[in-house]
Amino acid sequence: LLCGHSTGGLTTTLYAAHYPHHPLIKALWVNSPFYDFNMNPIKRKFGVPNLSKIGKIFPDLQFPSELNKLYTASLHKDLKGEWDFNLDWKQKTYPKVHLSFVRAIHEAQKEIHQGVSINVPVLVMHSHQTKNPRKWGKDAQTSDVILGVKDIQKYAKKIRADVTTQSIQNGLHDLVLSEKKVREGVYLQLFEWLKNKGL
Repeated sequence: LLCGHSTGGLTTTLYAAHYPHHPLIKALWVNSPFYDFNMNPIKRKFGVPNLSKIGKIFPDLQFPSELNKLYTASLHKDLKGEWDFNLDWKQKTYPKVHLSFVRAIHEAQKEIHQGVSINVPVLVMHSHQTKNPRKWGKDAQTSDVILGVKDIQKYAKKIRADVTTQSIQNGLHDLVLSEKKVREGVYLQLFEWLKNKGL
């Protein structure tokens, strides 16, 4: 089972599409895949493509990031979450992003938007809602605060394959890091799907 979360979900989707006869890939599971930027339509239509063009020439140039600052807090045990991980690797905030990253993501997303073919079963999972809270509260604990759920749903339909899309009630951006009851439900649905696919 090839799996990926967020940017990894974008990458693994393309990998499965680019290597349709890979002997080890029997199915694809993507957890809140990064199929589009979560921002207002004007920025997405005009801002991202232009930043991508600039990034080809100036890859190390940095631009203000719009990532919600509460996401890491919702995960780490020393903040508001229950998980222990290296905050040097996954930082509390990302105030800026390299344009090389914007370009790489944009180029990959364009391929997804045009439609890709995958010859193994695909399971796309996402939270039931997207929120952009500015203060700590329930929304930060029960929503995807990074990506747009509707974008994931929209572009999952562009995948030409046996695709199943599942919405996870109260899921975080990384569904398997959600509260215990929610993540247990994620795994139950995953294993049931694998069973139904004969895997």
